Amino acid sequence: MVFHVLNGDALKDQLSGIIRGELIVARECLIDGPVDGELLEHFFQQRAEFIEEAYGNDSGSYFDLVVPEFDKLLGIPNNTTINLWFEDDLFCQVNFWFICHLLSQKKESFETYLIRPIPNAKYGFGSMDTKQLKTALYKRVKLFQEDLEVIAELWNAYRSNDPRVLLESGNGLPQKFSFILPAIHAQLDRLPKNGNPGRPEATLIQIMHDLQTTDFGPVFKEFSERENIYGFGDLQVRHMFDEILNQG
Repeated sequence: MVFHVLNGDALKDQLSGIIRGELIVARECLIDGPVDGELLEHFFQQRAEFIEEAYGNDSGSYFDLVVPEFDKLLGIPNNTTINLWFEDDLFCQVNFWFICHLLSQKKESFETYLIRPIPNAKYGFGSMDTKQLKTALYKRVKLFQEDLEVIAELWNAYRSNDPRVLLESGNGLPQKFSFILPAIHAQLDRLPKNGNPGRPEATLIQIMHDLQTTDFGPVFKEFSERENIYGFGDLQVRHMFDEILNQG
């Protein structure tokens, strides 16, 4: 059996009818909100409550739409192939780290592969046509158990909320995972320093100054161009945007 783990429903729509196998969708945004719940059931409850409070989504929908996909991942049987479709931006990477954490703990025997967008795909998988998506699948990279464990350490470092531990984990990555380092540095840059806002907030403030507007549409578009390493959607940017305006 073949399973494809995708970061979001947009990619699911792209791949439907193109590839064979069961599709599992990671419908999370682990770059936003608390992630320190210890047991998985507590973690999911924590995430559901945060999503409801931050974005107004009913917590029940989290258990209807998000948790079942992770349950599918945890239920993958022996002798299967798992293809992980993830991009290099921070949004995708943190979800990828979490997925590797879950897989590293599974006892079943399976083969895991990482599929990344082709070089120069400006908007990642979203800008790739059918032929390019098939090419990306063909050029997939095998992840061994030790690779899953190395990536899982990034998740543990991230959820510890300790910048030093995350940086050390990143610097210790094998060369083949060097593409992850920009996302790690982007995460570290999110932290306020010396009374100054983190990089995303500082960029938003600069964009509003440059464009001389507080209209969210053009500000979000420009932010996505300047800071595509974050992979933030409109909900995450809007949250920061509103906080900046409320602070005057």
